[in-house]
Amino acid sequence: MDNATTQNRHGDVADLLLAKGILTESSLEQVKQRQKRLRVSCAKAILDLRLASEEETLKALAESEHLEFLDLEHYEPTSELLHTLPVKLVFHYQILPIKVEDDCLTLAFAEVPSPIELGNLRLILGKRIQVALAAP
Repeated sequence: MDNATTQNRHGDVADLLLAKGILTESSLEQVKQRQKRLRVSCAKAILDLRLASEEETLKALAESEHLEFLDLEHYEPTSELLHTLPVKLVFHYQILPIKVEDDCLTLAFAEVPSPIELGNLRLILGKRIQVALAAP
């Protein structure tokens, strides 16, 4: 996915944070400038500038992408669940298995995965993937 698509895809994040009073109009302008200059997503620009917490930003990103946001503070996956993913994949994609239902595996991601990444994971794991976001 190219950077312009990523920027447009995450553009609602700043608007949501602005509506919640977390960002101001001037900080929104800083975000837009950083996005344009460095070609990064809106969420990354917000985090880089430390204008919102990682949790606030990821919650807004999850909301804008119609994904579930998970608080993993007290989450302890079972050994069986952890064995559904090779360790290499966990670190490469920054994912954590949450649950398995039938042939669908719910994974918590630190960032919204690209369609290519999801396709790769589906092929490797042989399961449908349900995406959720969580702070790493």
